[in-house]
Amino acid sequence: MHFRSLIHSAVAAGMLAVLPATMGGTVALRPTPILNVTLPAGLTYQVESSTNGSAWTATGVLVVGTGGPLALRLDGFAAQATYRFAPLDAASFIAPTVTNGWHLAGSFPGAGEVRVETNATLASPSWAHRDFAFPDAAGSLVRALRPPLPSPIFLRGVQPATPLELATLASYLADPHAGAAGFGLVADDMPQLYRDGYICAPCPAFYHRGGANAAAAGECYEFTGPAGTTTVMVGDLDDLPPPGTCDAGRTYFDIGNPAFAALFTDAAGFGTATYRLVPAPVVGNVKMVVVLNSGGFYLELRPYNHRAGLGKLEIKSAGSANWIELPRTVYNSFVYNGGGALAFPLSVRVTSRFGEVVDFPAIAAMQPNDRFTANAQFAAFPDLAPAPVWILPPVYTDSLSNVLGGQWAMSLYGGLVVNPTYTGSAFQGAASLQISNFTAFSGIQFFAPHRFPRPLDGVLEFAIRSGTASPASHLAVLFTGFDGGGTAATSQTVALPTLDATWRRLRIPLAPALVPARIYEIRIINNSLTPITSVLLDAISFQQP
Repeated sequence: MHFRSLIHSAVAAGMLAVLPATMGGTVALRPTPILNVTLPAGLTYQVESSTNGSAWTATGVLVVGTGGPLALRLDGFAAQATYRFAPLDAASFIAPTVTNGWHLAGSFPGAGEVRVETNATLASPSWAHRDFAFPDAAGSLVRALRPPLPSPIFLRGVQPATPLELATLASYLADPHAGAAGFGLVADDMPQLYRDGYICAPCPAFYHRGGANAAAAGECYEFTGPAGTTTVMVGDLDDLPPPGTCDAGRTYFDIGNPAFAALFTDAAGFGTATYRLVPAPVVGNVKMVVVLNSGGFYLELRPYNHRAGLGKLEIKSAGSANWIELPRTVYNSFVYNGGGALAFPLSVRVTSRFGEVVDFPAIAAMQPNDRFTANAQFAAFPDLAPAPVWILPPVYTDSLSNVLGGQWAMSLYGGLVVNPTYTGSAFQGAASLQISNFTAFSGIQFFAPHRFPRPLDGVLEFAIRSGTASPASHLAVLFTGFDGGGTAATSQTVALPTLDATWRRLRIPLAPALVPARIYEIRIINNSLTPITSVLLDAISFQQP
C-alpha cells in the first residue's frame, strides 16, 4: 500500500497550500534557511541559533571559512530562527544574510525509501518521479527541493512496494563465447554490450527465477555505483558466490570487468550498486539458434536477441493443431524429446515474461547452428522503475559497515587503541566506537570501499563525546580523495568544539570544507601536543539533504 501525502505549491502566485496527509506517512513543505556569509579563510565556525530572542544554542553545524562567499543550506532547521556564526573558542560572531529555499520534511515509520513524485494537476493520474528520500532510523526524512520548480506543482511522498536494493557486485573476466546461458554459440550476433563483455552472472535463485530454469537469461539490468551507471546482460550464472551473499538472501552479481570499472573506476574487486530491470538494447527481431537436432526426435532451440526475458517457447508440428510447450534446461535450451519425430514445416512461437507472443515464420528444416529470425520483437514492457541512485553504506552504526563491497576499513596511527563495539555508552543502538590513547597528532582513518562523489549539499554527520569526565579538545576532521582530474586532494581541516561527557550530534557541510570531488577517506586527528584519554564515536554517515 502506498503511503502518500500531497502538497500544492502555487509558485507563480506566491501561495503555498498543504493538503492533509493520508495512509500513515506524513510529508510537509517547509522553508529552508539559507545563510549567506563570507567567513575568514581557515577558521572553523559553529552555527548557532536563537528563537524569539532566546539564548543562543549550538546547532552542531561546523563550517570552515574560505574567504569567499558562502550560501549554506540548513534543510530541516527552523526558518523563523535567527542564526549566527560563532568561531570556536572565541567570542566574536558573524551574522549572515538569510534567504529561503524549500525542503520536504516527513515521517515514514519503517520505510527504507520514499519517492518524491510530482504532478502539474490533481486532475491527472500521471505522476512523475522527481527524487529519492531515505528516512533515518526513526523514519524521519528531510529532502531539499531545488530549483527549477514549475508552477503550479503538486508533490507527494510514496513508499514503494519494491524499494531500491543495494546489491553486492564482484568483477570477473566475462567471456562472450562462454557462459551458462549458452549465448557463446551466437556471440557474433548478440547485442553490442554483450560482445563488449558487459555480462553479468547472478545468484542461482536470481538466474532460475521462481524455480524456472534460466528465466533471467538475456535480461538486462541497469546498475548505478559511485562512479556512474552501466547496463549488463544476464549471460552467465555464479554457482559459487561468496559466503554472506546468495546464501544469506542478499542479491549478488558477478559483472564483466569493463562494466565494473564503469561503476567503481577500479577494474577489479567488490562493490555495491543499486539496479533495475531495463529492456535489452537489441537490434531487429527476436532470433533463435538450433543447438541440436537429431532427426526431429530430439531438438534443442535457444532464442536470443529478445528485448524482454522469455517465459516459454512452444512448437507445433505440420498438420497438428496442438502447441507443445518445451521444457527449459538450466543451460537455457528449450528441448523437445517427445518420443516421435517432428513433422516439418515446424511452427515456433515464444512468449515473453510479460505475456507477449512473437511467432517465427514456418521452418522447413533445421540443422545444428541454423539461425532463424522471428516476425517481430517484443514491444510490451512494464513502466520502468526510476533510474537507480547509488546508496552509500553508513560508516558506523554499532559496527563498521560490513556489507561485502560496502565495507569501510579503519587504520590507526600514533599509538591509538580502538574498541569498535564499546557497550559502555552509545548515541544510538547498542554500541559505539571507543578511541583511546589519543597522543599528540595521532589519528584514526576511515577508508571508503571505493572513492565516491561528494553529494550535492552533502554533509558528514556523526555523534561524539569525551570518553571520560575530562574534556577533549583540539580534535579535528579532514577528508582526502581526488579532484575532478583524478589528482589526490585534501580538504581544509575542520576543528571540533571541546567535548564533554555528553553526546552531541555534529554536522560538517562538505562543500565549504573544500572536500574533494571524489571522497576516499575521513580522518579524525588530535591536532595538538596535548593527549586525550578517550573519545566515543557513533552514527557516522554521509547525508544528502
